[in-house]
Amino acid sequence: MRYELGSDIDKYLREFECEFDTSNAFGNHEINTSLRARMIDWMIEVLTNFKCDDQTFFLAVGLLDRYFKGCKAKKQVGDLHLTGVTCMFVASKFEDIYPLKMKTVYEKIAHQKLEISKIKNLELELLEVIDYKIHAPTCLDFLKVYLVEVLGIEIQNRIATKKKEEDALKKNVEKNQNSVQQDSFEV
Repeated sequence: MRYELGSDIDKYLREFECEFDTSNAFGNHEINTSLRARMIDWMIEVLTNFKCDDQTFFLAVGLLDRYFKGCKAKKQVGDLHLTGVTCMFVASKFEDIYPLKMKTVYEKIAHQKLEISKIKNLELELLEVIDYKIHAPTCLDFLKVYLVEVLGIEIQNRIATKKKEEDALKKNVEKNQNSVQQDSFEV
């Protein structure tokens, strides 16, 4: 079913993506691209350790960029940690079946260095800045469409998808080996 709708989904995502321009998101702030990259690396580590869905990571990064793009007040380097934590928390609540709990965020992710009230206040501010539009197309959304169209792999969960990827790669390798063997016989 998804295969038949692939081009329609792709078209919709591309149109929807235009609403969420995040170019130069950090231009008005003291945060540079190097600090953003370090934050994203840390977000990958955190969300992987807490077994959050892959989409949670991409959504959290999108929220981070969209928040800084829409935020009128100039943010300092010290604001990045609180913002990253809050974006992961919001993304997990939106995307995960078993989302991160505030206690986990406070104790294990923020190591009790960020006040719960600050996380809650920034969560509200974040939602206001992004006009409560939590979901925006991510590169994973586009990847899902292309995996179905090109390899016939529909992402369901990590284990099932990994198995399908391995099977598709084996078939592709076998196909290439057969092609090479046929070419060598023809010479």
